[in-house]
Amino acid sequence: MKLKLLLALTLAATTINARELLFPVPTIALEVGKPVGVDLGNYRDGAGGNFTLQDVPGLDISLRGDSLFIEAQAGAGGYLPINMTIGGDGLTLMAKVRPTESIDFSYPAKNELKHVYLMGSFNDWNRTSLPCEPADDGYWNLKLYLRPGRYEYKFVADGAEILDPTNPDSVANGLGGFNSLLSVGEQNKPLPGLFIKTSFTKSPGEATIYYKFNPSVQGESGSAAKVWVLFNNELIPGSSWELSGDDLIVQLPDSFTDGLLRICGVDASGELLRENHLLLQDGVPLMPDTQPDDWHFAVIYSLIVDRFFDGDTANNHPVSDADLDPMANFQGGDISGILKKLDEGYFTDLGVSALWISPIIENPQKAYREYIPPQRKYTGYHGYWPVKPRSVDARFGTASELKQLTKSAHERQISMLLDFVANHVHEEHPYYKEHRDWFGKLEMPDGTLNLRNWSGETMLTTWFDKFLPSFDYSNSAAVQTVTDDAVLWLREYDFDGFRQDATKHIPHEFWKTLRHKLLSELPDRTYFQIGESYGSNALINAYVNPGELDSQFNFEIYFAGRREFAGDDQDFRDFDRTVVGNLDYFQPVNLMGTLTSSHDQVRFMGFADGQMAFDENGTERAFSSPPEVVLHPESYDKLFMFTAVNLSLPGVPVIYYGEEFGQIGANDPDNRRMMRFDAALTVEEQALKLKMSTLLHLRRQQPALALGDLRVLYHDEQGAVWLKQYFDERLILLFNNSARLKSFTVPLDDYFTFTQGKSLLDRGMIIPVGNRLTVTLQAYETRIYSIQ
Repeated sequence: MKLKLLLALTLAATTINARELLFPVPTIALEVGKPVGVDLGNYRDGAGGNFTLQDVPGLDISLRGDSLFIEAQAGAGGYLPINMTIGGDGLTLMAKVRPTESIDFSYPAKNELKHVYLMGSFNDWNRTSLPCEPADDGYWNLKLYLRPGRYEYKFVADGAEILDPTNPDSVANGLGGFNSLLSVGEQNKPLPGLFIKTSFTKSPGEATIYYKFNPSVQGESGSAAKVWVLFNNELIPGSSWELSGDDLIVQLPDSFTDGLLRICGVDASGELLRENHLLLQDGVPLMPDTQPDDWHFAVIYSLIVDRFFDGDTANNHPVSDADLDPMANFQGGDISGILKKLDEGYFTDLGVSALWISPIIENPQKAYREYIPPQRKYTGYHGYWPVKPRSVDARFGTASELKQLTKSAHERQISMLLDFVANHVHEEHPYYKEHRDWFGKLEMPDGTLNLRNWSGETMLTTWFDKFLPSFDYSNSAAVQTVTDDAVLWLREYDFDGFRQDATKHIPHEFWKTLRHKLLSELPDRTYFQIGESYGSNALINAYVNPGELDSQFNFEIYFAGRREFAGDDQDFRDFDRTVVGNLDYFQPVNLMGTLTSSHDQVRFMGFADGQMAFDENGTERAFSSPPEVVLHPESYDKLFMFTAVNLSLPGVPVIYYGEEFGQIGANDPDNRRMMRFDAALTVEEQALKLKMSTLLHLRRQQPALALGDLRVLYHDEQGAVWLKQYFDERLILLFNNSARLKSFTVPLDDYFTFTQGKSLLDRGMIIPVGNRLTVTLQAYETRIYSIQ
């Protein structure tokens, strides 16, 4: 059985106490003046009883049923324990107050303007939630309090989206336009320090974990002044741990067997330290040799069924339509083709442990015209236009072939994820024909069409196209029916979980209902669900909890990495700050999906090779002049570096088909070309595929990559040296993200010392000389060493 830590632990003990009442509740991040709500019902482990809480100085806090509402008061800071009880048993939740800065936004007033709003990455691009007020100074003004970081935004003036005329900085939005860009906070401020796990010992009656405080970047000072130690939701008393200088020793009794051990702390100035997380199973740290099927060590391979491999030409039935571009038509890939490549050992040799296949549900038989200009025609080759709820599309294969695919995958220790479409159906679907009350209205009260209105107020109701009605899940019958459909696909075809499409466009109640049914109707299995939501980290993270989904795609790392490794104006120090902030948001051990490309984005190689620009429309390029071949060999090295970074971070790496050899392409549908194999690959592509395979196998074998603590030993504009440590396993990763030879010199000190390092990518060695390590890398080279 797969252990779904961090969010779905099976807690075992002889007596009921706080550790068994709730799944671990992540630290609640607060900002002064911004109320935060937490649905504790998502974390109940079947426990009954009402919550009660104690007052916390510095916090306005209240409970309404299972809903916890918290707001930090002015002057509050650092970590603040929240002591609660449930059914008479005590537990502790942790809150942390993060600093913000006051930012004034101003738009030049015009007499004819009636309304001006601000939208951006700080409010999930909601077009109306942040109204500006006209003032006597001739401007429409708004004050926001923002955390240090990088924000994209625009004004909305009487419906028109406009760049900030007072801000010269902008960035391409990936849709053929630009957004205004704002950087908040001191950009060169040192990264926060952290405790690193150095060793673990087990003796009769207890386990002992040793930690060493480390400045986050080599050479920076600092030390821990105060720490809190928690196991799941239980605050560990000071008698069970000792902080002496930079050394922390934690002793856990044998009753602490399965769960999450957390170290929270502040330095002498009150600055928050980075949290340290350790997952324990059966009283010992999680390891790939003892829990090889745990999702923390997984590598997912994502493919479009129609575009992967044609294993049975008898089921090829492309749509006949003179107005249809071949790129938007069925091209013959099928379940039989995937099964053939599975039997040949393609996925095993590559090093992936799970397959995510596109929807194989029945889709319409003809092409449909997209409503937006230039109104091209498309088919449902991708699987996202369902016309029946429980039928396999004959163009992809048969039900028996699908069952054989999951059976064969499991025999090879490969998990299977099905892409499930719960947001909408095609207009030919019987649910839409027979139950119009299950769906939202296409026409809005003002007469406009509710089409692709991604803003907050229409997020749950907008249609993706005129022929794709979206569900209105305020109708409970729709919720029950579609979640029943989902359970059937798992039960009937033995899938291991779902990739959930358009997660944020579906209300939380749907996801809670589905999770409940999985637990109650399929109790002997644990299922992994990864969602897709474009938006802020707060929006994305709102769906990741034990009551809803296990994971979502980590788009902050994706977009920052795309910019860093394929852009012209990169700075690795900025990227490292994004990484550290991301670990703070999604927790230092998590299951978020990392990726370099997807079926909804321009292929990374298009950007890296300089043939695609961030400010152009990738879909238009797909039909007019898509990039055909890679022109610059260093582009393969850039993709390898981006992949190595993803595989060195916590989460679940996702390899989009063709990324293993550097497939180039524009956006949809050019990013969904027919897969190529073996002799169809160039020499450069074959070389990259071999390196990628080595890297993917390393991810599954070296726990420091997935679970290790990250310390930045050195970084500058063009590169970085990272240390990943998981107890006695230490890895050094070096990234030269520049077009020239680059030498890195890292001093050795009490925190970082070793005698030699062995390359995990080739036969190279490194040996420090005196009290420093010097390594020279070729342009765009990545290296990984195991050090002793």
